[in-house]
Amino acid sequence: MIERLRLKPEHIQKPRFNLQLIGSVVIVAIMVLLRDLGIFNFSPVYFLVVVVLISALLPISSLRPFVFYYITAGLSVHGVALIPLAIALVVKTRKFSWAQFVFPILMLLLELAHILSYDFKTEIPDFVVYALNIFIFFFLLFDTGDEHDDVKECIRYYIFGVVTATSIVFLHSMSVFGLQGMLYENFRMGATFEDKQRLGEMITSMNPNQMAFYSLAAFSLILFIKDLYKSQIIKSALIAILLIVGLFTMSRTWILLLILTLVSYFLISEMKGKFKLLMTVVVFVLVGLRFTDFSEVIIENFQSRFEESSLISAGRRVEILKEYNEWMINHPNRNFVGTGALYYSKVCGLKYSVHNSVQQIFVSYGMFGILFFALFIAFYCYRCHWRNKAVFRYYMPLMICFLFSLSGQLLNPVSMLLPFAAVALPLKLFTSKAL
Repeated sequence: MIERLRLKPEHIQKPRFNLQLIGSVVIVAIMVLLRDLGIFNFSPVYFLVVVVLISALLPISSLRPFVFYYITAGLSVHGVALIPLAIALVVKTRKFSWAQFVFPILMLLLELAHILSYDFKTEIPDFVVYALNIFIFFFLLFDTGDEHDDVKECIRYYIFGVVTATSIVFLHSMSVFGLQGMLYENFRMGATFEDKQRLGEMITSMNPNQMAFYSLAAFSLILFIKDLYKSQIIKSALIAILLIVGLFTMSRTWILLLILTLVSYFLISEMKGKFKLLMTVVVFVLVGLRFTDFSEVIIENFQSRFEESSLISAGRRVEILKEYNEWMINHPNRNFVGTGALYYSKVCGLKYSVHNSVQQIFVSYGMFGILFFALFIAFYCYRCHWRNKAVFRYYMPLMICFLFSLSGQLLNPVSMLLPFAAVALPLKLFTSKAL
């Protein structure tokens, strides 16, 4: 008994199942599922109360994984529900880094300065939600209290969050359109419920590119992080779900980067890992071939996507890139600090959103923004590499997601930024334990 009391905290074995954390995750998942399927209409107040209770009750070791789960699983109830999470993170964290506060404060002060300079009406709630997301992103990114096991726990729950949110959208699509409608009517999962959300109806809604981005981020984490899941069955099931989600988005960027991800994995991984992945892919293909109509339609739909007339312009992305570049050239006074992220398209007077992360940073915050992002990314990578000797494979999820962002957004919607806090987590893993 006395010897047990003398044990250091790191020598005390953690319980196999964190029931508090699992219960919190299950409650949120069930509430979102019941609401989206129209079984019970949970108002935002219900979600706020639940998040407040979870924020108060969970210790910091469980709160971090829950936040990583919630940034995707709770996508449809973001907003004021992020306030208790942000407060709990600050109050319960024992050791801080200056970067957790300096980087978000600089970014938000610039955004606020832009908002105050506009000659049109802006919405305060928009800035509050943006500020909460930016703060949580930097706070999680530069958190100094991570241990090896805690980092993996955060990654696991982020993946569970992605699977939860995308599976709910899939089930909702099935209940509305049926599998036949999803297969044979040029269906792109994620685009179908955006109008409902614009009309103010609470619902999990992501555009196809968002869903493709989330699924690829989670897939790359599973692929490149060793021993993330002890059960091969769970790992294979998660991979299958993420691949199905990606296929139904019909995203050309997703399929191209999926191929690049798989090729990269086979080039840098050991034989044992390659064999396991190969067996998983073989089973997935065999199951797909069992449902011949399904596989044929998916192939035909992707083929038609690559045969569209918009392919050359990348779905107008090249034209949009040119339009915003021309606007910035014609307004040299905006080149240093940009237009702000929340209302950049309105300031520029252009109809479409930027579909390139680097250009969105430049348009939003100018050269200052480019240098700002380059600085904190370099600082983060240097610190992780210096402290943990991060190996090349741990950079892969971050690199894959960056390549995807070159055909999408990053700052607006700000929900596209939060996954980068998750795919950057592998750099915090200790080489001695992770290799």
